[in-house]
Amino acid sequence: MSDIYQDFLSDFVRYVKERALEARDERDRSVGEGEAHDFNSGRLMAFNEVVAIAIQHADGMGIELAELGLDDIEPDEDLV
Repeated sequence: MSDIYQDFLSDFVRYVKERALEARDERDRSVGEGEAHDFNSGRLMAFNEVVAIAIQHADGMGIELAELGLDDIEPDEDLV
């Protein structure tokens, strides 16, 4: 893989993880706020799904999660 694609993928995974964790924090801050909490919960669920798919796909292709920066996140623990 060329460097530009490797850099893109590394940045993309980092941004997705950052935004996923931010979504979790926003969801937690919006408890008791009705529709805002529902929206934030749905957003977090979407990030959970995206990160889980990335991890499953990497595993299936034999790619080390550390190479993608996915070794330090567990969607069903960190993004619920």
